[in-house]
This record gives sequence, C-alpha cells and structure tokens, in this order.
Amino acid sequence: RHCGAGLAMRGWARALRRGWASACAALLVALAARAPTPSDDILAEFSDFENYSGGPNYWDPRYQAQPKPFDWYEDYGDIRDIIREVIGGNRRARVLHAGCGNSLVPEAMYDEGYRRIVSIDTSAVVIKQMAERNKHRPGLHWVVADATHTSLNAGAFDMVLDKGLLDTFACQSDSAAEVSVRAYLREAARLLRPGGTLLCISMAPPASRLTFFQEAGVTYDVRAVALPRRFPDFGPSYAYIARLAPKGRTRHPAAPRDSALEGSRARSR
Repeated sequence: RHCGAGLAMRGWARALRRGWASACAALLVALAARAPTPSDDILAEFSDFENYSGGPNYWDPRYQAQPKPFDWYEDYGDIRDIIREVIGGNRRARVLHAGCGNSLVPEAMYDEGYRRIVSIDTSAVVIKQMAERNKHRPGLHWVVADATHTSLNAGAFDMVLDKGLLDTFACQSDSAAEVSVRAYLREAARLLRPGGTLLCISMAPPASRLTFFQEAGVTYDVRAVALPRRFPDFGPSYAYIARLAPKGRTRHPAAPRDSALEGSRARSR
C-alpha cells in the first residue's frame, strides 16, 4: 500500500508526459496534502484522475455512490473577496457556475444575498441531487448542460464561475483537450455580457493556463492571482480573472499581474 504522496508523485510524472494534463497532477498533490493518512476511497480517487473528463458516464455513478457535497480546490470563504471584486459587490449580478458538481459555493452565495445563480453540470444525477437539496433556495437554478455548448441565452451572465472545470478538460488527451478548452472558453464568452468575467480557479500556474486564454480566439483580458497556500508543502492555486472586452475593444494578450487580493484574502480567513 502506497502513501498519498507516492501516488501523487506517480500521477505527477504521468501528467508531465501529457502537457495538457498538468493540472491533474497538481490535483493529486493537493488531495494528498488534505489527507496525510488517506483512506482506501481517497487512494482509489488518486488512481482515477484520468477519468475526470469522462462526462456523465463517469460522474453519474460516482455521484450516486458519493452524494455528499464536496468543494474542489477552494471553498466559498477562500474566494469570497475575489468574487466581490469581479462583480463589484453587486448581489443582483447574474452568475453561472459551470461544472458545478455538488459544490456548496452557490448555497453560500445565496445565503449572503446573491439571488440569481444558475449552476450547470453534465451529470443529471448531481443536478437532481442539488436541486432537491436546495428546494428552499428559490434563487438557485440547476440545469443539465455541457459547458462547451449550452442552450443558454447569449450575454445572459455577469460572471461565469469555474472551479476546476478548465482543469478537468485539460485531463483529456492533448488533441481532445485542445478542442474542449477552446470550445469552453468561447462558450463562456458567448454567455457573458460585454465586460463580463470568467473567474477560473485552477491548480495550474500561469505558464500553462494563460496559453489557453491566448489561443481561444476570444477577447479576454486576463489577470492571474496566486491564492495563499492552504498547505505548507504545496504551491498555490490560481484565480484567473478573465474579463471579456467590451464591444469595440481590441484584443490584449493575457498577462499575469500582481493583485492586492492576495493580502486581503489572507486577512479574511
């Protein structure tokens, strides 16, 4: 039986052989850090990361077997300040949570006064579970949809929130990942109003993720923010604040910039 760190390192090596899947390796290390003495279930999860991009065929049975809500990467408290910055503190902002899974972020936002949140996922199982769980929160809407091609109205949202979905697409083979990532970033741009923002939380550093935005063919202005480390032996995750250029703007290349959010987020914990 191997420790979580050993499994994480093997996962890291596999992911490094596939450049598009580097985030999957980071995810393994993060999970190892969360569970110094991992259970058999977590060990199985480590070995299963390459299936994360498998769509409902993978996720439906998983959510049936593991219905307890779980937040990948960061919970709401970790990203509250960034969300406030992105939407200017407007609790009437229209928010789309893409690839929501059974995250508790929409619930936490609702309980703080946000009332216009749509959550989408390809898993009909988890959408049904979360809709049932949140019957008493009428401002939350749950929709089965593929984030790379939805039937939602264009320009309908002020913010698209992504917590690990871009990384999930990156877990595919190189060619499939390239197609999925580009389709997703273009669909997010279609759903956002001019000047709206895709807030993407990722385990991958700017050297990897900024390329995705640069090659999507969409007029995003991107700022990368390193989030404070949750675990001493593990590097930071990142918030990519990708603002859709207003109409008439020319495209600017994505570039990381420093942000005062890192300090304010640390103080809010």
